[in-house]
Amino acid sequence: MAVVFEDVFGHRLHLDTDHQRHIVAEHPEVRPYLKQLGVVFRSPDWVKRSRRDPNVYLYYRFYPDLLDGKYLLGIARIGSRSCVLTCYVTDSIKQGEVLWPTP
Repeated sequence: MAVVFEDVFGHRLHLDTDHQRHIVAEHPEVRPYLKQLGVVFRSPDWVKRSRRDPNVYLYYRFYPDLLDGKYLLGIARIGSRSCVLTCYVTDSIKQGEVLWPTP
């Protein structure tokens, strides 16, 4: 079943069943945090634009209890029907244009 999140910019981000399965299969450590994705998108610590694709945004939110303190990273393509591409755990924020907090 698809889920829709609203991000900090007001975009509606669709997460379909296939992408949910991909996230859990490829990044099983994220499973307990999937319910936090709405918070990651709505209230991120950082949002960066992908250097490879200007329509892809990277949303970071730090969780001190996630593997001894890591970021949950949600990645979405913004467009006429914005969608969540994936989500995984990282300990660093990629370089690139900062979209949030507003520079």
